[in-house]
Amino acid sequence: MSKNDYLSKAELEEILNDKINPEDVSKIIGAYEMAEDAESNATDPTGTPKFYHNTRVCRILIDELSITEPNLLIAALLHNILLSSSEISSSIIDYNFGSYVAYLVQFMCDDYRERQKDKPEKINIDYLDDDALIIILSDFLDMLRTFDFDKLLNPFTYIEDIKKRYFPLATKSDNDEIAYLIKEIRNEFNKILG
Repeated sequence: MSKNDYLSKAELEEILNDKINPEDVSKIIGAYEMAEDAESNATDPTGTPKFYHNTRVCRILIDELSITEPNLLIAALLHNILLSSSEISSSIIDYNFGSYVAYLVQFMCDDYRERQKDKPEKINIDYLDDDALIIILSDFLDMLRTFDFDKLLNPFTYIEDIKKRYFPLATKSDNDEIAYLIKEIRNEFNKILG
């Protein structure tokens, strides 16, 4: 998968129409449209729309983990929205998609901000549930697969951050999806580190 690949709205709708009820498909498409609109002008340093990343995380959940749980797909699509838009708040997400989705999205935002400040210990992940961990690890997996680390990030710092912060928690889980994500992330580590 390249950074220019993304899951289109039509493709997402087609995939989900056979798997979940129409009301949930409508909510997921609503989240897609909200994230796409909120991040319409945001690009990464290579010029690729940041929204593509959100859709690739959603694709990992659907294609690789066989997850069609609406709250998880919505949170995957919205996981960067609080960082990208000053017009969207956690309360707007709560109103539109429920408190659990708002919690997942807010956690992702807070965790990212604290990691950027090199103060991740401010966010307690000891009680992080499997759903949040699945989105976080899927986010990392897409980043490892698609980003140009020489230009955007120091791969060694990024990899150590993931290993130190999330692997201990992930290895305690007996969740098959988390085990798969850890295996795939390790494969990507090996490719990057040679």
